[in-house]
Amino acid sequence: MFSSPEHWIIPAVILGCLGAFLLLRLVGRRFRKNRLAEAEIDRIAPFFRNQSPLKTQWVRCSYSFKSRKRTYRGQCVLPLRHFLKSVVPPGPVIIYDVRINMPVLITDDARIVGEETIEHHLLGFFNMIRVRYHARDPAQNGVAEIESLRKSMIKNGSAGS
Repeated sequence: MFSSPEHWIIPAVILGCLGAFLLLRLVGRRFRKNRLAEAEIDRIAPFFRNQSPLKTQWVRCSYSFKSRKRTYRGQCVLPLRHFLKSVVPPGPVIIYDVRINMPVLITDDARIVGEETIEHHLLGFFNMIRVRYHARDPAQNGVAEIESLRKSMIKNGSAGS
C-alpha cells in the first residue's frame, strides 16, 4: 500500500505538524513567565472566621496594580503580623466589641477603635505589597508574600489561630 514515496508524504506531513504542535505546547508552558509587581493596598478590613466571630488575627486586603497600561485588582487575606511586629506572645489581635458595635485592634502599645481607624493605622506601616501575576493574563494574580508567610506560620505552629 505505501510502496511509492507519494503515499508517505501525506502521513509524514500530518505527523510532522502534530509533532510540531505538541512540541510548541510543551515548550510554551515552560516559557510562560510569572512577574512581580508592587501593588497598592486600597482597603483593609478585619477578617472574622466562622469559628471565632469575635476575635481574629487576620485582615482582608484589596489591592490594585498596573500592567500593560491597565489596572488589575485582587484580594487576599493576610495575618496582622504582616503589618505589625509584636513582642507579646499572642501578637496583635482584633476583637469585635459588641458593646460599642465596632472592631478594636489591640497591640503591644495601643488600642485602636473602629474599622477605618484600624485601616489607617495599618496602612501607616505598609501600603504596598508584592504581587505575582502571569505575564499573559495579569488578571490571574496573587500576593507573593503569602506563601512564605504560610510556611513560616506552619513552622512556628501558629497557623491555627
